[in-house]
Amino acid sequence: MDKPIFLADPFIHYENDKYYAFGTKEELGFKVYVSEDLKTWKLHDGERDGFVLHKQDVWGEKYFWAPEVYKIDNGYIMYFTSSVRISCAVSKSIFGPFTQKKKKPMCETESRIDNTLFIDDDGQAYTYFNRWGQQGGSEVWGAKLKEDYQTICEDTLFRVLGAEEPWETIMDRITEGPFMIKHEGKYYITYSANNYKSQDYAVGYAVAEKPTGPFVKASENPILCRPEGFVGSGHHSFFKDKEGNWRIVFHVHQDHTTYEKRFMVIGELFFEDGKMKIGKNFIVPQLSEK
Repeated sequence: MDKPIFLADPFIHYENDKYYAFGTKEELGFKVYVSEDLKTWKLHDGERDGFVLHKQDVWGEKYFWAPEVYKIDNGYIMYFTSSVRISCAVSKSIFGPFTQKKKKPMCETESRIDNTLFIDDDGQAYTYFNRWGQQGGSEVWGAKLKEDYQTICEDTLFRVLGAEEPWETIMDRITEGPFMIKHEGKYYITYSANNYKSQDYAVGYAVAEKPTGPFVKASENPILCRPEGFVGSGHHSFFKDKEGNWRIVFHVHQDHTTYEKRFMVIGELFFEDGKMKIGKNFIVPQLSEK
């Protein structure tokens, strides 16, 4: 493991035979890494020292976390957290600049983080994110989005799940980093549980018949915890590779003694008899300076 890519909360977008990785790292916004094979990556070197989103162009002063980028119509939209609020910004290019016409978060009234996008077969868009529950701890909630993909229909808010199982409460009451997949007519929402500082930070999932639930947690959870000697495995997302196979990307702790620097790992996702399973083959992406 010569030069792993230190990137927390990773997200990978695949388009035109190239992979684009975004994540939590920079204080001033977000940069992007590019690869053709998932193994060797280069840091994009563009305007503003390579920033595809810079804090000067959006709302928020600090805590730029968990970016996700989707191709919408003739451009791109990035969902992210800044100053403990969920936000989004748009760009004509995947390399940015991602900007906001009106510099404000998607919700101004309360702290929310880790927003993701899901568009159902009927075209209805949903966002899933974290809120803080009345009994303490972080919970996963969802809501419909308006046709602009940027405005939350607050009257459609619904609770998805919270930390109740023993494996979810080893360190704090936290469920976070949701991601939604529809498979064979059912809705699979995945999430990470425990504090990210925990070596037992792990990934589980729940299933529903509708995107609004009710969601039932899988009895075999967690499906990703301490894989192949890694610790702190979580805050993931899914994507399909060049061959059309599902992949998972997640972060792990640098080692067994420190959690501050987290690096990106890529694995495989399978569905067997309606259950989600993570394969045992993993890629540790390497940073190329050439």
